[in-house]
Amino acid sequence: MKNSIFLQKEHSAAFRLCLIGSISISSMMFSQTGRIGINTPNPKATLDITARTDGSAAAEGLMIPRLTGDQIQTMTANIQPGTESLMIYATAVPASPTAKVARITQPGYYFWNGSNWDSMASQNIYTADGSISTPLAARNVDLNGKNLVFSGSGSVGIGTTPSASAKLDVAGTVKASAIDYNSDERLKQNIASINSSGELLGKLRPVSYFWNEKGKKKGGNTQLQYGLIAQEVEKVLPNIVSTDNEGYKSVNYNELIPLLLQTVQEQDKKITELQKEIQLLKKPE
Repeated sequence: MKNSIFLQKEHSAAFRLCLIGSISISSMMFSQTGRIGINTPNPKATLDITARTDGSAAAEGLMIPRLTGDQIQTMTANIQPGTESLMIYATAVPASPTAKVARITQPGYYFWNGSNWDSMASQNIYTADGSISTPLAARNVDLNGKNLVFSGSGSVGIGTTPSASAKLDVAGTVKASAIDYNSDERLKQNIASINSSGELLGKLRPVSYFWNEKGKKKGGNTQLQYGLIAQEVEKVLPNIVSTDNEGYKSVNYNELIPLLLQTVQEQDKKITELQKEIQLLKKPE
């Protein structure tokens, strides 16, 4: 039998386009409601494709256009307004990408967002048992009004945009049952004993304070606080002060622990020496 095509009227509201070949017969239904059905007489959407259930081993599914990155770059110049959501599959990255195809960084599905091609994977920050897609910009997750932000550089912010100087930036109180710090000798170099830290600590000014409105927005509470002023600490111990993306400074209080320990040891040594002198003075002549 020769291949043939004919239009068959099913009823007053639908027509069937029949494609008859030497091996198989398939059909496409055109509804007067403006819907098209493939392998279904009752399309429920603008385009309704139903897989065959006749036991055939033939591949089922929908294949969208497959183009190389260079081909996509060439056709982008002719894309008309109002074509947002246009979808293609890139088989290769463009050799010399322009701004509109710069996000085509690997083979995969891409869609036109009105100004450039964007990866369909990049709109999901995580895939089950997978990994975060290629980060082109920060990704935000809203958790009941509290943001969890993944930056393009691999930093994470909870309730705030992560600082460039920290891998984890939290605006608020952090609770943990234990925190360990790397301290193995094999990880360090240029090790030197600390001497006379009491002089450095004597230059620091302990203060009490309350957070102002800006401080509260960065996670501060309403309770009385005790601490130091970062700008003052920076003049004495600049290596324990860092500055975030907005220019606000913070102090690594953990770095003060060794200095305090050395000062205590120094004071203990002086006390021991004084006690010996007192004992000598108490001895009868």
